[in-house]
Amino acid sequence: MSSYSLLNTGLASFADSVQMCFSKGLGAPVGSIVVGPKAFIDRARHSQKALGGRWRQSGVLAAAAHVALDHAEATIKKVYSKENEITNMVLIHCENGVSVQQLNEFFQKHDILAMTSDARRIRMVLNWNVNDENLETIVQVYKKFVAQL
Repeated sequence: MSSYSLLNTGLASFADSVQMCFSKGLGAPVGSIVVGPKAFIDRARHSQKALGGRWRQSGVLAAAAHVALDHAEATIKKVYSKENEITNMVLIHCENGVSVQQLNEFFQKHDILAMTSDARRIRMVLNWNVNDENLETIVQVYKKFVAQL
């Protein structure tokens, strides 16, 4: 299957180009992929080279991204969201007098790291280092937080 034909499947069928970061949810050390029509890719390569973004020694890092891709389906935790269907990101909306800082501090006291997304939301991204036991811990800690309100 050519990379461009990947655009014609599922969610990507609504886009003329797609970018995916290997280091976010997949756990590769660095790397991204851009998929699109040949003319788009040619322009992207030219821009990349003009900005100094091409590496001769990128093969080792590409190998890590390849491993991450090969094992992606087995290692990414799928979270079902009514807005996005399937994602590996969780947004927690803080309302009714609960602040982002308050919830983040509670998580930190329980060795859970989360990112402040904005004034009302916390963002958590799941990756292959997060196992089912970790997820259960996060859920239980969140339940403790809610119970103390």
